[in-house]
Amino acid sequence: MRTANALAMLPLLLAFTAAPLRAQQETIRPPSRESHLLQVVLLLGRTDGASDPANIPGNTIQTLKDVGTFLPYKSYQLLDTSLIRSDGHASSLLHGPSGREFHLSLSFRTERGDKGERLSFQVFRIDASPESPRASDYGAREAPPAPTGSILSSSFAVDVGETIVVGTSKLNGGSQGLLVLLTVIP
Repeated sequence: MRTANALAMLPLLLAFTAAPLRAQQETIRPPSRESHLLQVVLLLGRTDGASDPANIPGNTIQTLKDVGTFLPYKSYQLLDTSLIRSDGHASSLLHGPSGREFHLSLSFRTERGDKGERLSFQVFRIDASPESPRASDYGAREAPPAPTGSILSSSFAVDVGETIVVGTSKLNGGSQGLLVLLTVIP
């Protein structure tokens, strides 16, 4: 009879002895790096015409108004957006004019200062894929073509909650250009 009672109590005894071991294991783990949510917006800017702000995020519209005197463009069309959660390195695919694909790669570190968090980007690069065929035209077993060249490459710092124009790239030297804006979402 005593053996039956001891066996019935065994799961309870194991639960009590395992709990402190789990707590110790959790305290030994290194802390995970803090991640940030980044919004990347790809716009087509034109030197003529009127903008259709219906599809453009509000933070992007305000930034374009703030820097409008520095940019030659009068109208903007939203091409693509990307939301990226990252703790320092990430990549994404953006779709430009006529469905052309652009590869975004970024690398940053978080700095803490008197005013709060600031992200320092060592790499922010957008590379163009070959125009024909597009990478999305390839089957699952075929590798997409390698990027053909950088249309934008930059390093900068941005505060959490801030939206900035990372850069512009003229298309075929004409009256149109690609604009890239980045927001670090708080």
